[in-house]
Amino acid sequence: MGIGQSSESISQGATFIIIDERSLNSMLRGPLRIRRSNFKEIYEVLVSDIAGGAQLFGKPMYVLPPSVEASIGKPLRDAGFNVQPVPSENSQDDHFIIEVLLGLDPTQVGKIILVSADISDYYSCLEAKRNQGIAVHIVATKTEDPRSGASMISTQLTPLLGSVYEFTDLATFVQKIAIEMYAPQTSSVTESDSSGVKKIRWTLAFPESVDGSDLAARHALLKFVDNFVTKYGLRICTLQLEETRGVVALDVYGSDYRDVVRAFNAEATAFILEFDIEPSIFRYGDLTATSL
Repeated sequence: MGIGQSSESISQGATFIIIDERSLNSMLRGPLRIRRSNFKEIYEVLVSDIAGGAQLFGKPMYVLPPSVEASIGKPLRDAGFNVQPVPSENSQDDHFIIEVLLGLDPTQVGKIILVSADISDYYSCLEAKRNQGIAVHIVATKTEDPRSGASMISTQLTPLLGSVYEFTDLATFVQKIAIEMYAPQTSSVTESDSSGVKKIRWTLAFPESVDGSDLAARHALLKFVDNFVTKYGLRICTLQLEETRGVVALDVYGSDYRDVVRAFNAEATAFILEFDIEPSIFRYGDLTATSL
């Protein structure tokens, strides 16, 4: 099933809910400013408000590090979750979630509800399940963290939320799930900072030797952009994922945008690259294609 295909073809089956605890905890404590949350209310939000009381494929699975399970495992189980302690070292917890999702039978499961802002980590897996006819519903938040002025969601995937993937913003349920809130903070991005913004747009095209419609190739492009933005502390304005290329626009703060351009050009060696900086247009030329 391709991007944008109608959800009418989605198979009718049970709903499977899985929670990436590390991502959820970061969203609650960061952008949503929740110091302590009510696990029973989180369960009710997922099962009743978001899943709509649909038939569940087992208890909602809560994947968390063993050290965290030791402190909150019991209240999570009491709330109704299937608690799965998995080490976080070397992304073992992410790999566990991927294996669980890939193992779902489309004749039994019609929808996946994934609670995580780290969508790029699971993109290939989610697309594989969509191709089997399983709907995907992402639960995260677009709320910007007041400490960084950025959303936790991989911005290049934001256009897919509410279109390709169903989406629910956790910010809707803050009053319901919060027991205690942190004191308000202001954004670290000031008006004087924003006055120095320069917009840079890159087009990353796959070499002829690479099938741009292949899920692994598309994931490689998304992962590269996500890692670059995280590494250099940038903010993505837009990202369009097309059949054979991706077009990404970045907001770069300050006067050192040339360093960002040089770094992007140097690191994007898997793609054929061109870019422009408004208002002048620059061509970087074809780069040597390497393995994705």
